[in-house]
Amino acid sequence: MGGDPIRIEEAPFMAIFKRRDQEYGCGGTIVHKRSNMVIVVGTDRVQGGQYYDIMASYPHPKFQRDYDVVVLKLAKDLLFSSKVQPIQMAERGMDINDGAVLRVMGFGMTDPNDVRSF
Repeated sequence: MGGDPIRIEEAPFMAIFKRRDQEYGCGGTIVHKRSNMVIVVGTDRVQGGQYYDIMASYPHPKFQRDYDVVVLKLAKDLLFSSKVQPIQMAERGMDINDGAVLRVMGFGMTDPNDVRSF
């Protein structure tokens, strides 16, 4: 809760995993044109975007309700654009200095008094 809305072009690696008949879903990150953690891409709203079918899912070995990491293999490649891009991964062994400012992104409410801000 909290945070500020941004345009999807500012975080084109963000996506939503949801079924076509669901209103809400969970957030994910595009890591490759065919391996993704989500299926709805290219939207800064819960509506719109591109839908992709999932071919296979690979849950993390420690997967559970509070450690819900799954890699999804898509049935076809994502169409990259200014709104759909893979995330730039950190280099292996990269150090993060104490006190470094990091940015957290996700989908959710920005105003604790307005349930419609999702």
